[in-house]
Amino acid sequence: MINPVSQWLRNARLALTLSLALAASMARAEIVLVGGFFSGQVDRVNVETGALSNFSTVATGADPFPGISGLAYNPISNVVYATARVSSRIYFLNPDSGAVTGFHQLSSTFAPAGIAVDRDGFVYVANNAGNSITKFNSGFNKISDIELPNFGVANNQPNAMAFDSQGKMIISTFGGAGLMQYDPGTGNVTSFNSANPVANGQVAINAAGDVYVGGAAFSSDVTKLNSSGTITGGIAITESLLPKPPLGFASPDFTSPAGVSIDATGNIIVAALGRTNPTSASDNFQNNGGVFIFSSTGSLLASNTQTTPYSSALSFTAVPEPTSMLAATVGIATLGWLRRRRGTAKR
Repeated sequence: MINPVSQWLRNARLALTLSLALAASMARAEIVLVGGFFSGQVDRVNVETGALSNFSTVATGADPFPGISGLAYNPISNVVYATARVSSRIYFLNPDSGAVTGFHQLSSTFAPAGIAVDRDGFVYVANNAGNSITKFNSGFNKISDIELPNFGVANNQPNAMAFDSQGKMIISTFGGAGLMQYDPGTGNVTSFNSANPVANGQVAINAAGDVYVGGAAFSSDVTKLNSSGTITGGIAITESLLPKPPLGFASPDFTSPAGVSIDATGNIIVAALGRTNPTSASDNFQNNGGVFIFSSTGSLLASNTQTTPYSSALSFTAVPEPTSMLAATVGIATLGWLRRRRGTAKR
């Protein structure tokens, strides 16, 4: 006769083994991406070393210079979005392989910059050539427009946005009005902070509610604000972090840390356009971009400089693939089968 206690221990060990196997199959590594404005590529970042590798090539013969400006992940549809400001497109990328699975074509008057996804999977795209943010469903059927008020400028040029834990959207603008806040519950857009008009890049919000905003074209800083909109600090991408290129250049001497994202551990990923336009003879066709990983306290952990100019950053963990779900089902079924076999053996 089998000892019931021994049988229970064996079943418990088996259950633990299967649970660990299922957890391994379901576990997903966090992915950190940066978008190359001039390269037409989305690259993957090794946050331990700063090393870069190609994740997806968006540029094609039909769209040789998309001008990648924003990145976002939709966990409802399991898709990575990349906005193409020059070709007025939103590209869809497979979050595992990076394969381009399609795109949505906008009108030529729409310059898609920042892109964000709310908790229900609705997608918001900023029109950097206008004064509004458009809300789409996951099939990219238009739902509505969010019109930005005139806070001292006629054209706010919304550039990027992110949702806080309350579901409110923080919006950066390129037109000089600073940061705005949109409340989906009331439909109101109010000023969040107007003190720093060059806090105009990508927006990222950490678990504590701190808001980080990149600076493009006229800045070398990432601005940090608290949840009330008060500036509390920032990260400066100085010459010691991003050296000047070896040859002369005519573009303004700003490092342009336009992209910012926060990973699951609280590290801050900064993507810089750099000082130069690599397609310009007056800049000697030089790349001066960079990627930087900072701790939550602002200490530099890793970097990669003199890269192609990067406009945006994204940190996300993809939902499990159907094969992982199948593995879970098979594991549970196997456990049940083994228990039944052992019950039969006892009889």
